[in-house]
Amino acid sequence: MGDESKSRILLKDPADFQFEGPNENHQASERPTDISRKLPSSLTSHLRTNYVPTDEELAQILEWLSTPVAEIYNALVARHNQMQQEYADYRALASPMRRIPIDLLREIFFYCLPDNHNAIMNVKEAPLVLTRVCSAWRAVALSTPVLWASFHLPLPHEVDNSHGPHPKGSLRWDKDNPATLECMLQKRSRALTEWISRSGQCKLDISVYDKARTPFAHLSHEHVHCEGFFDQILSLSRRWRSMKFTCTGYHLRRIAALTAEDVPALEEISIVVTDTDRLPQSITGIDDDGAILMWNTIFFNAPRLRKVSLINISENVLKIPLPWKNLVHLSVEGSSTGGENMKLSNISTLLRKCPSLVSTRLEIAF
Repeated sequence: MGDESKSRILLKDPADFQFEGPNENHQASERPTDISRKLPSSLTSHLRTNYVPTDEELAQILEWLSTPVAEIYNALVARHNQMQQEYADYRALASPMRRIPIDLLREIFFYCLPDNHNAIMNVKEAPLVLTRVCSAWRAVALSTPVLWASFHLPLPHEVDNSHGPHPKGSLRWDKDNPATLECMLQKRSRALTEWISRSGQCKLDISVYDKARTPFAHLSHEHVHCEGFFDQILSLSRRWRSMKFTCTGYHLRRIAALTAEDVPALEEISIVVTDTDRLPQSITGIDDDGAILMWNTIFFNAPRLRKVSLINISENVLKIPLPWKNLVHLSVEGSSTGGENMKLSNISTLLRKCPSLVSTRLEIAF
């Protein structure tokens, strides 16, 4: 009895695929009979014979045949699409991705981060894009501080296309409409505050980009307003792990004021000066040997500092109080020693100061 019941249940399945319409109760084998009843009797009498229909009769036959075939085809397509959608919904519900443990999902999210630059505040890139997939992913992403432990901060600048394309993630404002700058600064400041709060107490990898290329760009309108961003960045100095500053010398003076105690976790620093002219003596002062005092700071003696990159530093690099013995990587480009570009004769002196050096990149003038 059980087997018969099972058989009857199985036999019901084809009914789900029957076609809707006036002939839905007929089996597929009965359809030719239905068609034949609609044909003129003069043609019906020639079925299953070798009769050759005339052109007029042929057109009549094709007309009668096309209608039910089209109906059947359209019904099949509609049912197929319906089933595809139903199956897709169930497949999504049974997706293995839904069953991945949260710890593993966090690890996958981490590998979604860019590996050749810090994360940018763009909804099309990780980690922000991970918060826009579904509520579950958003909850995981927002509760994973390491995803927010790096960020790139471009400072806003006036619209200027004379220097070529703008770096990815750069911020531009219309100098003829100061309100756009104010709105941009407020929006970016709120975003930065929220981003930092999501990073918990993780060590931070930060890059700051300032497009300005003139020695006194700090006097421009937008740079006066950008001091707040530097206040935020400097307040996090004890959590710095990797820092890259591409800024004017004016902004870098605030970095130079830090001490080793202010950056206990700093392992890597890159400094790119965008205005190659020297700063006014009234800002920095010059020692007896002509070296600008901006770099005469114990900031570079951070206990964990191992990688240093200095680009367009016009001061005497050899006199900067770096932790030379601890460095494993050193890059010096567009710099000078004593007012002149680094020469080959200075290389041996520099290398002797770095016994732990593993890799280096030096720009030499011949």
